[in-house]
Amino acid sequence: KFEQNFGPEFAARIEKEAMKTAAKAEKAAAEAMRQVEKTARQVRWQSDHSMWKPTTTATPKKERQATEAEQLKILKMVEKGVISPEEASTLLEAIEG
Repeated sequence: KFEQNFGPEFAARIEKEAMKTAAKAEKAAAEAMRQVEKTARQVRWQSDHSMWKPTTTATPKKERQATEAEQLKILKMVEKGVISPEEASTLLEAIEG
């Protein structure tokens, strides 16, 4: 009908433009699909790697405290004259870190 109303050249030009537009639309759709796939890969990668992160934080190590038994042993050594009070103090400091 286009050819009858507007002539064969006009119909050919319209058909050519329609094909160009369709090709552009296909190209845009393909690019959009690539973007969707890329985003999906990134989301999958991030969700997979988020499982690698520890869920709890490490608790800081507590400084070692001398036990009562250790303290008593050192005090008995002072009492027996094996070590001096100054040496006992140094030992207790070393044990407690």
